[in-house]
Amino acid sequence: MLWTQASALDFGVNIHRGGSADLNSQRATIMNQRNFKTARMDLVWNEDQTQMRDQAIKIRANGGRVEAVLWTSAGNDHSCPQDLAAVESRAYSEAYAMVNAHKDLIQDFELFNEVQLRSEILAETIWNSIGLKTSPYESKPCIATMTAAMRGQSRAIRDLRNSSGLPLRAILGQVGRDWGFLTFMQQKGVIFDVIGWHVYQSVYSPSMLNDAWWGPGGPYATLATFGKPVHINEFNCGEIYEAGYENEVGQPVTENCLKALKNHMTDLLNQKFVNVESVHVYELLDAPEKAAPENRFGLMFNLTRNKPHMYLYTAFAGGSLTTQERYEVTSRRLMTDTEIDVRKVIPVVPVPPVPPVPPVVPVVPVVPDTQAPFVTITNPASGSVFARRSTINVTATATDNVGVREVRISLNGALVCVSTSPPYQCQMRLANSKNWTGLIYMQAFDAAGNIGSRSIMTFTN
Repeated sequence: MLWTQASALDFGVNIHRGGSADLNSQRATIMNQRNFKTARMDLVWNEDQTQMRDQAIKIRANGGRVEAVLWTSAGNDHSCPQDLAAVESRAYSEAYAMVNAHKDLIQDFELFNEVQLRSEILAETIWNSIGLKTSPYESKPCIATMTAAMRGQSRAIRDLRNSSGLPLRAILGQVGRDWGFLTFMQQKGVIFDVIGWHVYQSVYSPSMLNDAWWGPGGPYATLATFGKPVHINEFNCGEIYEAGYENEVGQPVTENCLKALKNHMTDLLNQKFVNVESVHVYELLDAPEKAAPENRFGLMFNLTRNKPHMYLYTAFAGGSLTTQERYEVTSRRLMTDTEIDVRKVIPVVPVPPVPPVPPVVPVVPVVPDTQAPFVTITNPASGSVFARRSTINVTATATDNVGVREVRISLNGALVCVSTSPPYQCQMRLANSKNWTGLIYMQAFDAAGNIGSRSIMTFTN
């Protein structure tokens, strides 16, 4: 089996805070050796950020980058104040100051962390029961408070992007399958450029390529409907949450964790629904000072002792593995040597400089085509309702600066039609079920491999 992926994907880790100069250097070196290109850290209001900046500087010096979870003061206030204008104004001012101070090092900023799982939010909603709906978030005091704070944060990021000219982006986090949370935030004026998704699947969890528990077509297909790039900002196995998780090499539940990581990372690399820019394992190091399960998420027990999880994740990332480390992966039949080699990053060997030769004929540089096709589904309209077992005719347009090579149209993750020339249309039969939801997803490919996509939702009555 050869690994494929829809787009370039950066592998990274969660680090939280900066540390001593020596600790920061060690972590940056480990990331470089393992080809971990990105780290997710915390940026907290009213904290001394000297160590955090030192860590970011050292990661950047080693070829990586840092994104930050933006913790303005509202993150530590669970009292749900109802002067929403004041909440938003304060969040704006604090976020503006924090982002402005660090925009030279960091361009991606996440609006708090796991807002859906805050205690006061869980008191107002039932997590993982809302799906695509937005109404359960309406008229809830604590949700209104956090929405105002995130709106303030997002406005600050936007304003600094406009004034500085830097590519600053806001990340809105999503936990679980309540996708209506993202739509609700859009409706309430929270500006975000990237979706940050957290997911922990076990070895027994179905493939996320088509698991309808997450929504029509699976989670990646549903994420694609928002038209935003995705950062999987927390990724690990679900076994870590089990009471019987041993966190010991060779023990059965710990070994199942490795199998889960292999299965679901493979699915991530094979999915072609949505642009996943990066994945961050939670996290680099165990935290023995914390209670279970928060003490055992690390790829490493400590800075001098790796877990097999580190070797597997490094193999996926294409990083450096010793012969013994590679054996820890292949002997468990998690990946073969061929599969590891396919993903391995081949270092670029510098070429000695050659004395310059005066040009005779000017050379026009070849600019690679990076523009994706533009796609529109012209029929049916998103949200259309049809009778059960209806046969519908899907029509679409696709244009590209060079030319469209192929168009694919799928229904709930299953490919229905492929066309290499216009008009792009597809007949499909809807399910024989009442209140059924169908995700129609279209992809257009050009000769350079760029992919444009569009999706709509349909329903039966």
